[in-house]
Amino acid sequence: MKLKLDLLPNERKKIKRDNKALIACVILVFITFLWYIPTKKSMNSKVNVLVKEISDISKKILVKQGEVDNIQAILASPLNIPDDIKYLMTFLGESSYSWYRFFDSIEDSANSSVWISDINKNEINDFYLIGEAKDNYYISDFYHNLMKKDNFEKVYLLSSEKKYNKEIDEDVYKFKIHVVLKEEKL
Repeated sequence: MKLKLDLLPNERKKIKRDNKALIACVILVFITFLWYIPTKKSMNSKVNVLVKEISDISKKILVKQGEVDNIQAILASPLNIPDDIKYLMTFLGESSYSWYRFFDSIEDSANSSVWISDINKNEINDFYLIGEAKDNYYISDFYHNLMKKDNFEKVYLLSSEKKYNKEIDEDVYKFKIHVVLKEEKL
């Protein structure tokens, strides 16, 4: 035997259900789907445009890379390239020397009484520093400071002689120092 209990009062049983909230939820879900479909289509079309642009750019990159390869092949062939350009290409292509460190070492080694007037290249890592100083002491100091620097493999004082400088109306000491750069470990 089943007993059926009904705890809802009779006044409440006579009230009709209000389905407005349920209808509002269904309409909200429907509007959301109506908004989602055009947005998805718009995003897909933008993605397709971007994919097309990327493929065009990658084709241009391939064309440019072919041009670069052709130029490198021309530069690699020794037919019509002057020796100065070959030297420059090989020297600048090597990443084993730091020019900033080279010039900073020279600048740090020289004091205010030493003037470098010329830097001549002998070979790839071989240079001559030509300059003037007020006294042999300053040349000696400059020479010893260069020898202490790690950038140079060898440093030689080739000449130092007293000369009269007409511009400043004084005797100066002209010098020539031979430096060999040390290759850096990569």
